Amino acid sequence: MLRLKHLFHAGFYRSCFRSLIIGLANATPPLNEFRSIRYRLFSLAGMCLAPGVCFQGNVVVSPIDRGENIIIGANTFINNEVRFAAPSAFIRIGKGCAIGPRVSFETVNHRFPGNMLEHLPIEVGDKCWIGSGAIVLPGIVIGDDVVVAAGSVVTKNIPSSSMVRGFPARIIRNIKVENV
Repeated sequence: MLRLKHLFHAGFYRSCFRSLIIGLANATPPLNEFRSIRYRLFSLAGMCLAPGVCFQGNVVVSPIDRGENIIIGANTFINNEVRFAAPSAFIRIGKGCAIGPRVSFETVNHRFPGNMLEHLPIEVGDKCWIGSGAIVLPGIVIGDDVVVAAGSVVTKNIPSSSMVRGFPARIIRNIKVENV
């Protein structure tokens, strides 16, 4: 039986604090004038953010106190309603990425048979573009310079310089990357 004294320990207070901070960050208007405040609040909630990360709108962190499992590289743009489900595995997004609205990063899955949960990390390389509504499943590694089309479900690793789309996502072509 859960007792009141078990609720009030350091982890409980940390979880409450991080939940409050993420709520405040999401309540901050997504205007340019407030970007630095949103950045600082998400950092305070435990997210490891490189300089230049931009949050356009609300972000869903599940469970809400697990921001420390999210690592985002420099100059990455995170659009509205992006979901980071990272209860015990990491989500790492590289530098210079563009993450569209309602993209979902899921690190937990049920393993069959036995219905056991497996927690696998997700890694997204540098300079990737992930279109609106895409879903990235547990254990996926997306290489550098990858384009994931809107609404795609990424079920397998994607090599660098590829464009994928579909359900499940399949490579539709290779991308020629030029150094600018």
